[in-house]
Amino acid sequence: MNIGFYGAGCPHVGVECFIAQVNKLLMHYGCASNNGLKLKVSLEYLIVELGISAQPLQESYERYSERITHSWLKSLWEKCHKFDVLVEFANVPLELPREGDQWLMLLLAAAGFNQDELLRLNRVQIHQQVLFLSCILGASGKTLDARYLKRRPPTGEHWSRLRFPKENSPAKDFQLWERALKQMVQAGGITD
Repeated sequence: MNIGFYGAGCPHVGVECFIAQVNKLLMHYGCASNNGLKLKVSLEYLIVELGISAQPLQESYERYSERITHSWLKSLWEKCHKFDVLVEFANVPLELPREGDQWLMLLLAAAGFNQDELLRLNRVQIHQQVLFLSCILGASGKTLDARYLKRRPPTGEHWSRLRFPKENSPAKDFQLWERALKQMVQAGGITD
């Protein structure tokens, strides 16, 4: 008998839990029910906390899970990663705002920031309510918008149409953020 069944004919508890979670996702996601709306909001939070993809369950759980607040979807993501199952959300209302735009956290990772710095930058990115390179650029799309260099006012001012979780980063994280943005967008601006 397969050791996955503990030699007594019992099903693998992790697999059974995973199957139940996938069934719940299939049954409720996209519905106008209470559970469906909660799953939609949870997915939005997962996307903005992760900051690298509109399909968060397809990303590496081992690499990015520290960025994410524990939730039901996070536990589903862990199992998807463990059992190598691909989950794709068909109706995610999020796309790159401009042609040639990119996820800001992917650009910061490519710029050579280490994992600890990326975690700190991710917290600031959530507080500042930005996801894409275009979010931090001015109207021309070439120069840095100076308001993103400083902390967003805590008075409930929103800089995005998306919902972001509350995040309060220390001043040293904002110093790193300012340095990172200035490294990403030089004083002369970026090319097309």
